[in-house]
Amino acid sequence: MSFTRRVIKGGFRLYDRLYRLLFRLQAVGPLLYVGCERYRGPARAFANQAELRPGDPVGTLHVNNALIANLYETDWAGQRVALAFSRLLLASLEALAAEAQVDSWLRKIPVYRGINWFRPRGKRIGFQVEALAGGPRAGLLRLHFRLLLYAFAGGGRLLEDKTNKTPRFLADAAAAHKALW
Repeated sequence: MSFTRRVIKGGFRLYDRLYRLLFRLQAVGPLLYVGCERYRGPARAFANQAELRPGDPVGTLHVNNALIANLYETDWAGQRVALAFSRLLLASLEALAAEAQVDSWLRKIPVYRGINWFRPRGKRIGFQVEALAGGPRAGLLRLHFRLLLYAFAGGGRLLEDKTNKTPRFLADAAAAHKALW
């Protein structure tokens, strides 16, 4: 492993720890951390008739990057990592749905959201998926995802962007999610 990858990898591990502490994220299932913030955008309606208004609580979904890094470090091929990731994500969403039934702070959250670069497959399990608006934030997120892939998966050369990863905003109305499980 190159010196550059080791430095970036170490930086991400520290960043993840500090980020989880700063935003008081709680582990839910094997793959996700959940936080809560106030929604600051325009009012939105979801397919299940749930509504989100400015000031409402929104659950924020964050991936456990260290776990993903461990999958890549255990000699997994890319396809198997993707399959393992999908299984871990579904297990974590099931755990979130179960905990939201009994945990008081999770029960009060009407919508969960997250940002990723995957193809918009979340629609199959109840997520509304849309490309994140362009601008500085989208550019920083694209760089963030490329650095993650470079550091943890050894995905190509650092400055190449063959994948043209587009950050996507995911939103899931909690009521629709609970109906899945």
